[in-house]
Amino acid sequence: MAINLYKPRLEWNDVSGLTGTLVSGTPNVTLISSTAALRVGMILSGVGIPSGTRIVSKTLTSVVMSQNATASGSAISLVFYERYDFEYPPKADSEEKTKPQQKITTSLSGLQQIQTDFLEFERDLEFWFLNQTDADLLKDTFHNSYAVFGNSFRYYPDQDDSVVLTYILNKFDFKRDRQVKKHPDFLYKIQFSFRRNA
Repeated sequence: MAINLYKPRLEWNDVSGLTGTLVSGTPNVTLISSTAALRVGMILSGVGIPSGTRIVSKTLTSVVMSQNATASGSAISLVFYERYDFEYPPKADSEEKTKPQQKITTSLSGLQQIQTDFLEFERDLEFWFLNQTDADLLKDTFHNSYAVFGNSFRYYPDQDDSVVLTYILNKFDFKRDRQVKKHPDFLYKIQFSFRRNA
């Protein structure tokens, strides 16, 4: 089995339809109608916002960004989403396994016909060496608050590549085990099972 050198990325919980005001050279986005759906740490994008910018703090109607705006404007359309970049490749990755959803019918002459309604692709992943903070974030923010409700999310097999796949959870339990018990941070391994339709 070949060793995977890529490091994956997860993105989820898109929040769109909000607008705000930017002033070039400052990190503030003001005059947002409501930030109730936003969380510190979320990525935000829009005209005049550098790539990879995150929310570092928020009020009821404004956010402070991790980078300064590069342009000024009012009523700028904003998109927010959660992102997690893994530090290591998955220890185990089944890649995608095809699972056809088929109907088998028998004609009057006794011949069987197979009709494929759609194809599903399943992927099982196991990640090692996650610290407590990251394991908790993936459990609480990604799994328990979002994906477990059947919401779709984006998975990049390599965060430095443009290939992106849209999945839902295939199994709804969150498997997390202590991996390095003598480490002061109790490093963890977690398992995911993803599914997508073609």
